[in-house]
Amino acid sequence: MKSPEEKKQRHHQRIWSFCRVIIAPWLKWMYHFKGEDADPLLEDITGSYLVLSNHNGNLDPAYLGLCFRKQMYFVASENVYRSGFSSKLLKWAFEPIAKIKGSSDAMTVMKMVRTLRSGMNVCLFPEGNRSYDGRTGEINVATGKLIKVSGANLVTYRLEGGYFTTPRWAATIRKGKLHGHVVNVYSKEALKEMKPEEIVELVRADLYEDAYERQAAAPIAYKGKRLAEGLECSLAVCPSCRSIGSLVTKGSSVSCLTCSLSTKIDEYGYFEEGFAFRTVTEWDDFQKDFFREFTQDALTEAANPPVPDADPEAEETPVSMPHELFSDDGVTVKIFKEDHTEQVLGTGQFCMYADKLTLVLPDGSVTMNLPLTAVSGMSIFGRANILFTADGNIHYEARAEKLINARKYLAVFNNIKAAGEKYKTGGS
Repeated sequence: MKSPEEKKQRHHQRIWSFCRVIIAPWLKWMYHFKGEDADPLLEDITGSYLVLSNHNGNLDPAYLGLCFRKQMYFVASENVYRSGFSSKLLKWAFEPIAKIKGSSDAMTVMKMVRTLRSGMNVCLFPEGNRSYDGRTGEINVATGKLIKVSGANLVTYRLEGGYFTTPRWAATIRKGKLHGHVVNVYSKEALKEMKPEEIVELVRADLYEDAYERQAAAPIAYKGKRLAEGLECSLAVCPSCRSIGSLVTKGSSVSCLTCSLSTKIDEYGYFEEGFAFRTVTEWDDFQKDFFREFTQDALTEAANPPVPDADPEAEETPVSMPHELFSDDGVTVKIFKEDHTEQVLGTGQFCMYADKLTLVLPDGSVTMNLPLTAVSGMSIFGRANILFTADGNIHYEARAEKLINARKYLAVFNNIKAAGEKYKTGGS
C-alpha cells in the first residue's frame, strides 16, 4: 500500500503531465516559447535534482514545466496562498513551497531540503524577484549553502527573451522570441567536493542574462500594444529635473509632469535617438546612483537637522522633525502570518522617512509608525506591492489602489541598511 506522501506525489505528477499537454500549445502560440527538453540530459544522474532558473515572468514555472517531464515543487511567494479560490486550486494541483519575501525563511529551506531528500524534485528562482531592467539579479551565497546541504543534483536552466516578452513593469505582453535551455547539470558527487562560494559562482555565471546585451547582438522586434505603459513603476526619477514620482506613461510615450521631458520606447525596447538613455538598463543605473546620493543626503540631514529660529516669546525652542522623503496615497497595509491569515491596519498615506515607515489614515491618525531599525528585510511582490518584515517575524504588505513606484522605497531602505552595516564594520 502506498503512503499518503506517495499518493500525493502521484496526484501532482498526473496534473503535471496533463498540464504539459494542454498548456504547451497555448504557451508556444501566445509567447512564441521554444524550450529545450531537459530529460535527455538527466538520464545519467540518480536521485532528486534541484532546478535553478533566472526569473523574468509570472509564467516562468509554466515554461520550465514544459521542459521537464518529471514533476517539481516550485518555491513561490507566500502571497500565492492568500488569493481565495485560486490559492486552493494551486495548492491542490501543485502545492508550491511558500517563501515569505523580505524575510529569511528558515522553514522554507527546511521544507525544500526535506522534499529533495525524500526523492522529489524542487525548482527555485534564486534571485527571489523578477528583473525590472533585463539583467539577472543578485544570487546570495546562501543559495550555495542550500545546494550543498540538500545533497541533490543541480540543474541550471536559463530563459532568454523573457524580459522583452513580459517586462515586469508592463501592462501588456509582447510577441517576439522566448527561448529556454539547460545550461549545466552538476552531479551531487561533484557538488559534494565544492565549497558553497564556488557553487554559487557557477550558478551566477550559468543564470546571468542581460536582455539588452542579447538584443544588441541579435535585434528582435517584440510587438505589442501600449509598449511604455507601466514603466513608471520601474523608473521613479526624471533624468532631466531629478524629481521623484513625476513620470507618467501612455501608449509608447514616457513624460514628466514636472518638466518638459518626453520620449517613446520602440518594439526593440529602445528609447528614441537623442534621449538621455537608450535602454531601461541605462536609466535604471542612473536611478541607482541617484538614490545612493539621495539616501546619503537624507541620512546626513537626519543626523544634523537644521534648528528652527527660536521665538523670543516662546518658552521652548521648537524641535526640528525629520522630513518625509516620499509617500503614496491610497495604500492598504496588512499584517500577515505564516498560516496566511491577515490583519488590515488601514488604508491611507504610506510615508517613508530616513528613520521610519508610517501609515497615516484619512482622519490624520497614525496607525503604523515603524522604525527602520526594526525592519529586517524588504522586497516587492508583483509590479508594485511592498513586503517587509519587522522585529524578526512580523510580516507586512503594502498594496496601493493604483500603480505606484515601490522601487524607491526598496532602494532607499537597502541604501540605509548598507550604510548601517558599513558603520558597524568600520567601513568608509
